[in-house]
Amino acid sequence: MLKGYKKISAYFGCKLLTVIIFILVLVACDLFKTEKQEEIPEYKSNKLWEKALRSDLLEMPLQVDNSIYGFEFADGNESGEKKIFFKLDLNNGEYIWQTEEVETTSTEFPFIFENKVFVYLKKGILWILDDATGKKLATIKLMFKNDEKMACISYPAFLITSDGKYLVYSWAEQNLINDDGIMRLSLSDIDYTKDPEEEQVLYPDLIWHGDKVDPEWKEDEYISAMMIEENGIVYFETIAQFSDGNHTRLGAIEVESGKLKWGEMKNLHKRFCGGIKASLYLLDDNLYVFEKAVACYNKETGKTVWERIQSEKDLLNEPWIGGLVLNKAGVFYDEGCFYYTTTDSYMDPLMTNRKIENIGNVKCLDASTGKLKWQYLTGNCGFTSSRPIVTEEKVFVIVPDIGLWVLDKKTGKLIGVDSSVCNLGDDRNYLWNGNVYYFNNDYDRQERILTCIKP
Repeated sequence: MLKGYKKISAYFGCKLLTVIIFILVLVACDLFKTEKQEEIPEYKSNKLWEKALRSDLLEMPLQVDNSIYGFEFADGNESGEKKIFFKLDLNNGEYIWQTEEVETTSTEFPFIFENKVFVYLKKGILWILDDATGKKLATIKLMFKNDEKMACISYPAFLITSDGKYLVYSWAEQNLINDDGIMRLSLSDIDYTKDPEEEQVLYPDLIWHGDKVDPEWKEDEYISAMMIEENGIVYFETIAQFSDGNHTRLGAIEVESGKLKWGEMKNLHKRFCGGIKASLYLLDDNLYVFEKAVACYNKETGKTVWERIQSEKDLLNEPWIGGLVLNKAGVFYDEGCFYYTTTDSYMDPLMTNRKIENIGNVKCLDASTGKLKWQYLTGNCGFTSSRPIVTEEKVFVIVPDIGLWVLDKKTGKLIGVDSSVCNLGDDRNYLWNGNVYYFNNDYDRQERILTCIKP
């Protein structure tokens, strides 16, 4: 996998992949429509309000308490780069503020810290806004120290350390060697006395660099999952493509010192393949990794607590524990269990000898043991990739273009389906004040309808 492909596919490839998968899913529906004969009861959603947003289908606004932050297209620019950044109140669906139009290609999460909103636009440009008013406080241009390159913030996004000292992001430049790594910008370098429209040129430091380079593939080791941070430590996963296959590693770096916390990177089993299927989660003393395999490691030492690694042979005779689709969707934790969705579908028997009773795309995993408590296969088609929302002893799951599915939290049994919901299924979804929030897409009007329901 060349880095040129990696960069291009980060946006357009996701859209193309979504379309291809959806077509295949429709085919699977017809081929296996008789496999699932259970009666599907209707779930009548108690809608509190709806809000139409002109957002990109890949846009997943960030939730912080009772607000979400994100981009939507400016009027008349549904297919262009002119967008408006907004903050919206989840209590009533009303805008708290909106910014002026800006050109951006970003679908990345913003970051909110100490009443400031950090928004990445494109080509190394960051806006810093006042969280209460949306007023622009500063415009930052990130550059390398030789002034020859703008510091592109590449997927997966950026974060600010919990002590407020640094902005940290992953960096990768197309088709170059020895350029991938983790960058650190000191927030004390930002001058808020300057005109907020003036671009402040700042120079982040490279604090970590992947050290595996294959001469044949010309591919650096790069960050694959969204980085997460706690107490000044950034946890990350990497992937490198070699002629003998993928190499995946797990790391923890002290941002202040730039030193690896565990002394070295942790090599993961070959069943961890890296890429967009990875999701990291911190809970108590542990760091969890969700992808084709699922594992738990001590966050202080990197030592293994448990790993659930299944061979291809295992997958023919038992349920698949891993298989996350998008790390931006992620997992939901509730009362000792992780809830997540996977790539399992009714298409699997077409390509493998897996038994249909072992297939499920909504899973409940015991966090302490890594054992699967239950799984459920939604609809005749299967396949979903949105983050489940758990509340009121129910699990709410968006299934691509075939509705909102509601399951019993403890047993995984189906409660009902709201078939009026239409969504590609790639969203994080939200929970606030006991209410569930999701996007119901109106493709004809090119709108995403943010919907609030009371369980």
